[in-house]
Parts: sequence; structure tokens; C-alpha cells
Amino acid sequence: MRRALLLLLAGLLSCQDYRFNPVGKCLIQPGQARVSVEDISTADILFVIDDSGSMDPIQQALANNFDSFISQLVSTQATRAAAGKEPIDFHIAVTSSSIFVANAGICTGAPAACTTDPAANQASTCGAAGSSCVGIRDQYYGIGSPSTPANQLTCLPNGASDPRDGDPYPSGNFLAPAGGSKVIHFDKNPCGTGTAADCWAGWTAGNAAHPISQLIAQFQQNVKTGVCGSPEEQHLEAARLAVKKALRQDGLSQPSDVQASEWPHQKSKLVVVWVGNEDDCSNLKSTSTQVTYLGSPGSDMCTEHPERLTPVAEYAAFFASLGRPFGAAFIRPGDSGCNCSGGLSCTGYSNGTRFKALRDLILAQGNRVVDASVCGSFAGPLQDIANLAIPPDRLILPSAPASEVVTQLRVQGSDGKTVHVCVGPDPAQEWWFVDCNVSPPTPLAAGTSACIQLRGGSACEPGPGQTLQAEYLGRVPAAGCASATECATALGGTAADWLCEGAVAATSTPGTCLCARP
Repeated sequence: MRRALLLLLAGLLSCQDYRFNPVGKCLIQPGQARVSVEDISTADILFVIDDSGSMDPIQQALANNFDSFISQLVSTQATRAAAGKEPIDFHIAVTSSSIFVANAGICTGAPAACTTDPAANQASTCGAAGSSCVGIRDQYYGIGSPSTPANQLTCLPNGASDPRDGDPYPSGNFLAPAGGSKVIHFDKNPCGTGTAADCWAGWTAGNAAHPISQLIAQFQQNVKTGVCGSPEEQHLEAARLAVKKALRQDGLSQPSDVQASEWPHQKSKLVVVWVGNEDDCSNLKSTSTQVTYLGSPGSDMCTEHPERLTPVAEYAAFFASLGRPFGAAFIRPGDSGCNCSGGLSCTGYSNGTRFKALRDLILAQGNRVVDASVCGSFAGPLQDIANLAIPPDRLILPSAPASEVVTQLRVQGSDGKTVHVCVGPDPAQEWWFVDCNVSPPTPLAAGTSACIQLRGGSACEPGPGQTLQAEYLGRVPAAGCASATECATALGGTAADWLCEGAVAATSTPGTCLCARP
């Protein structure tokens, strides 16, 4: 049977427009489906950093461990060079979780005005004196200025910005020290001379003069967004605003010193990294529908009134709507708050349920995700995040193939001719089937899925101008079959008219219905 199916597949692949037709009581599915993936060797990375009062040691740890991120990419660049692949270039921007803070107030005076602490720059209308009101502030407060160092302490950022009282919160704007670059460009050849492979291979963590080390130093400054931001962290909305501003959507834009061509790039992979020790509290900036901050992480109105929060599904849909390969990382508190060790304080922590919900939705879309604790070492997660930045290494099919023997992957040149027929499916070869809902991707012990993992740097990874084609037979009926009897029930005829090919009883993997040969 296996040989017969292989011959069937060969015939289908040689006849691109062939379709099976009903023959008596036996119906067979369309002959093939084709999926193309364009080569992408550019990544745009956005770090969204919690800049509330308890984040100083976490920001420092992130900066201290960024060498791990670069070390992993150095390894990736070497692997690609050895395989004759184009090096990766990636471009990093940083923003913070600060958009606004809403505080409860009291109507005082005649006429009554909303009085809050801190003072609001937008407030709800007051009724009678003594009644409750809400004030929204979207600006820094309680900082002072460089001339009053007693007010600075650890509140002012260590380089990423230099806000004063009354300066606006970033609200998705990219951050950098005064005079610094708000987008850090790790080009394919950061050295500018010699070969890209030699440049990357020549970098070592202790070589401060190397161009890559100088870029690392810029990131270490940019990522220190400070701890004087809004205590009402809006991580998810900050990311959406940052991307919208970079794309000039809805009339928004990044500051004039960030050019539209700097971030994001055409045909690039987008990676968003969220780093925070308190869960997301994204909500509408309105004095009638806002979430009011009460100063108690994990028990304020962000958790008491979830119906006022922007649905997490909106953010998953937004990133999917961009039409780009996407990856996400969450360095976050645990599902039940803080469980820190090693002397880290748990002050200011809450659970990470909205982070977790977005993670699950992004996984369900077939994207790669990194999920790590904000309490642990950043070295490992940063290496995993570096792997998110590599070109797309997973192929998502419209449906699961009926069987591995009726699945073929091949690399096609710009002229339409086959450059390479990929070897698989097996984790020891160039491609294999993985569980779509697990990250990092887990190889299937048996059967097929709609997700195919590619071995990075292999001949199955498309090069410039090439596409990857997947050709396969899908399952009929859509849910598959476990036996020939199920085929007859779903499609007509008797069990003798059908074969249920590819079913694996031990793992409940469905097969597909094929006509039984006479």
C-alpha cells in the first residue's frame, strides 16, 4: 500500500490541476494542496519593558544578560554561513508599559473640581462637593528635575530617557538616551568591512571595541526604561500603539527622529518581547470606562473589574492582521503571582493571567512563543528569544495531511524549477511534523499535523528568491477516519468500498478515506 500511495503522490505532483471526481459510490479528496513560504532574513524586535517602581533589578538583569541573546545569534549566523545562506539582520526598538494612570478623587471647591493625587490632567465632571470622581494622568509626576537630585533617587531612568514632571508617558513611543538611536540596527554585516561571516565569528563578549559590542551597549542603555512610569501597566496596549505608530496607522506616528524605513522593514519577521512583574491592565483612556488604580498589585480594579479591560483577543487579532511572520516572548510573573528566589523582592508583583491568555492565542495561531519567569535568570530566555528572530522555521498547512507518505516538501527557484526535494519527515532529517499548540515545537511520535518544522540551515530552508512548496493529500472527511466503516458512514457505500489510510489507533490519529482497489 505504501508503494501505491507514493506512486499516487508522484502522479499528482506531476499534474498540477488534476482533481479526482466521483466514481460510483467512491469519492476521493482533491489531489493536492500547495503552500508557499517566502524567504525572510530580517527581524524587527520590540521590547516592551515594565517601567513601574519595582522593576530596577529586573531591567538591570535584562541588560546584563543580553550577551546571551547575541551569542545565540552568532551561532545561528555561523550555521547559515556554513549552509551558504544569507545572514540575518535584526532591528531592536524599546518602549515601556506607561500610557496613563487613573486615580480616584473627590469633588471639592465651589464650583466643585475633581482633586486627585497625583493631580490629573484630564478629569471626570464633578457633581456635588464631596462626591467621587476620576482623574486621568498621562504624564510623569513626582520626579522633579536634574537640579533636584533628592527627588531622582532610583526613579529617573539610567539612560533611556530623561523625563521631567509633566512630560508625556511614552504611550508606545520608542525610547533611547538623549542623542541615542531609538532603533538599534544589527545589520547583516555590522562591521561594514570584510565578510558578514567573519564579522559575526570575530565577536567575543569581552571585546568592547567590536562593532557588535558597541550595539550591545546601546541596547543595555535603551532597555533601562526607568522605574518612574505609570503604576497601571498597560503592556499589551503599549505594544499595539508602538506598532501602529511605526506603521503610521490611524494617524499615529513615532517621533520625527524615527524614520518610517527604520522599523519595521519590508518582508520582515516581527517579534514582540514583553517584560514585566505585574499583569497587563490595558483599558480605554476614558473617565467613564477606565480602570481606576488603587495601589495594590494583584487586587486593584484591573482584577476586580476585568470587564473594563481590553479583550486579549483584540491584541492577538491585531498582530495576526499585520500579515507578517510573528513571534512573541513573555518574561512575566507566574500564574499565581511571585515565586522569586535568590534575594529578589516580590514587592509589586501580581499574577500573569492576561499574559498567559495572549500566549495561548498566539500559539493557537501557529506562531512560536517563549514563556519564562521574570524571577529567574534571563540568559536562557534571551537565547530562546534569539531563536524567535531567525527566519520562519515552521510551515503551517491549511489542514493536516492524510499521511506522511502523501506529503512532499520542495524548494522552488524563482524560475519555478525544483531546487531541492526535502528529506523527511523525521527530526533527524530536514523536516518533521510537530504539535501546533506547543512551543518549543514538539515532534510527533506518529501521524501528521498541520504544522511542519524545518531544520534551520538545511537545504530545505529557502534562500533569497526561493519558495518552499508543500504538496499533500488532505483528510476526507475533514475530521478524518478511524476505520473503513466510518468512511462508508460519512461518504456512502459499504466498508468494502473504502480504505482508511494513515489512522494510528494508539495515538487516536485520524486517517483519510481512499477508494479501495478492486
